[in-house]
Amino acid sequence: MTFFKRKGKTKSLECHTGTVKAFEDPETGVPYYGGGTTRDLVIYANHLIVAMTSIDADNVVLHNFNAPKLLKYNNPVVELDWPDYGVPVLQKPFWLDLIETINEEWLAKRIKGVTCCCVGGHGRTGTALAILAGLTGASKFDPVLFIRKHYCSRVVESDSQIKYIEEMTGINVTAKANKTSYYMQGNLGFDLDDDIEKVPNSYGDDDDIVEGNLYDEYWDNDDKFDGDDYIGRSSIGDYTRRQHRGLYDV
Repeated sequence: MTFFKRKGKTKSLECHTGTVKAFEDPETGVPYYGGGTTRDLVIYANHLIVAMTSIDADNVVLHNFNAPKLLKYNNPVVELDWPDYGVPVLQKPFWLDLIETINEEWLAKRIKGVTCCCVGGHGRTGTALAILAGLTGASKFDPVLFIRKHYCSRVVESDSQIKYIEEMTGINVTAKANKTSYYMQGNLGFDLDDDIEKVPNSYGDDDDIVEGNLYDEYWDNDDKFDGDDYIGRSSIGDYTRRQHRGLYDV
């Protein structure tokens, strides 16, 4: 992990890492997990992947021929068109069909679980997990608070995502959106590059602060969106994601 120092203080983000189990379907026992490609996401063998971002989940890629015996080593992937900080156009019938399909695959013993993932594993992943928790009955009350308790406290990042969860589940959500990450990508009234002092990471190298989609964010979540909250961004995504791909079992 890369650390950043501001005004003499070194800070790091305490958050979910890896592929974290969020809940089980109370009726079927299907386990649901969450993670982010920049947060050491692990692709478990025989998990159905619900991806809110493009993800390289294939262990075997075939060209110009069909070999079912080899394709069985790949994870089934459902990739959703879902903008960062936003919501998809998909409505409640899709989520019900998805749960029905998951249960069918589970009962047929073709999958061992479900992994929802996006880039950071917070906004889109948290929204999807909250909807699935609400519709499966894993969460009887506020599904956002449920996922924040069992998966990560920073999930669901925009008001539109809160509203979408309410519309899909029919459950009132009292939790507020965690807009820290959203504010960090906006104009906070100060120059991030001039205000951050880089510190060598544990490998003895300086990671570059980069613009792009594959990065990790570090901040304090004290509900005061000012300069002291922002700590830095580190490009670690693709290498980490590829490093942790493989036939892992749970």
